[in-house]
Amino acid sequence: MDRKMWAMISNLFSPFDPVPPSLLDEWFVERPDRRIERLVSLLSPDKLPGQHILVGQPASGKSSELTKLASELRKQYDALVIRFDMTDNTDVERANPVEVIFLMGAAIFKAAAAELSDRRQPNRQLLENLKSGLETLVHTHTANKKFEVNLDKLLAGLIVFGGAALAGPIGAAAGFTISSGTSKTVQTLAQRFIPFRFTSGTNTQVVRRLEVEPDVEAMIDGLNAIIDDVTQRAEQPLVLLVDGLDKLRDPDIISLNFLEKQFLSGPNCSVLYTGPLDLLYSPQFGSVRARFRIVPYSHVKLYDRHHPNAVAPDAYDVMRQVVYRRLESEQFEPEAIIVPDVLHLLIKGSGGVMRDLIRLMQSATLEAELAGKDRIEEREAKRVLNELRRQLMAQLTPDYHEVLQHVRETHQRAGGDEGEKCDLMLRNDIVLGYVNDDIWFDAHAALTPEPW
Repeated sequence: MDRKMWAMISNLFSPFDPVPPSLLDEWFVERPDRRIERLVSLLSPDKLPGQHILVGQPASGKSSELTKLASELRKQYDALVIRFDMTDNTDVERANPVEVIFLMGAAIFKAAAAELSDRRQPNRQLLENLKSGLETLVHTHTANKKFEVNLDKLLAGLIVFGGAALAGPIGAAAGFTISSGTSKTVQTLAQRFIPFRFTSGTNTQVVRRLEVEPDVEAMIDGLNAIIDDVTQRAEQPLVLLVDGLDKLRDPDIISLNFLEKQFLSGPNCSVLYTGPLDLLYSPQFGSVRARFRIVPYSHVKLYDRHHPNAVAPDAYDVMRQVVYRRLESEQFEPEAIIVPDVLHLLIKGSGGVMRDLIRLMQSATLEAELAGKDRIEEREAKRVLNELRRQLMAQLTPDYHEVLQHVRETHQRAGGDEGEKCDLMLRNDIVLGYVNDDIWFDAHAALTPEPW
């Protein structure tokens, strides 16, 4: 096979991108636990609005799941689904509720302005009111008396998906209306779409002050005014999917967003946030469940806790279909590209981590290309599995190896003085969490005692 064909195959396996919206129907594979069906039911417009948090390890496929969820909610309920990722639009690791609230309002307005007809355009003044509320908060409670938000610049750069999320980010390749009654093209096909990195002028210390609460609550009222206006004009139920908050790492910031303040439970529409692992595993955040519904989202469970050598056929088939569908979308015969038993080996070595399987496939195509082969064989699979093993092993000092051995033997998280090390390995997909009737843990399958 020539280099051009291998390059085409490699491009089908980009490990750091969610399933492209335009390829959703061809590439997306439903998991054995029917997670999408459950989420669609949970967010059904027939039910009272609620705020939920999807919690899972990195690289488990949450972002692709949100894309599919948006599509299904639109298809089944004709809902106006608005999805945006905080990491596209701000420094998410320092994000506080004020920034989340403001960006939710801007995202709803932008998506509605793009999707609704001219006679149903959302009320720009309501977004102006939300902006004024933010500026007043900053002017009153910080030394930054000149803080100002340029709404046109923000709306032009804000990355947001609307509707079924199948047309790409709104504004990325087409113009949209940014003010009531006025049409302005802010992007064209010839222009590169560069996001506007929003900063609110606030920080955790400011938002924690008791005297700030009335101003933040006024911003929530402003957000809800936008939600009510858009819902009425669209004549459709509104569902908001907020990705990116799973990237929060600082327990202090996690606490501010989800535990100490009730601000993120304020929107009067159904909202699904992605949230950090701490909300599921850390006892200090247990009371978050009193305000939000926590929805666990684990890696694909390839084997049973008590029978590690027994293959779970449904789970392996999910991972296999992820590879097959991508290849078939470009008319490649999967078994002509990778030997079936070799793909089984890559799935096993991925540990059920979706991104790792995709990464392994991309790396294996390079190995096959360099070897001058027509398909991926066992030698290429073992080379890429050993490379993943080396990358994971490089992060482990002897004390981390001891914690990892405890996880292998007990299938439980380490506690006491070792708990912090264990949780750090969880955040980096060295220790993997799985869910069936119970939550259990294991070392990443690539971390074999000896090289593959």
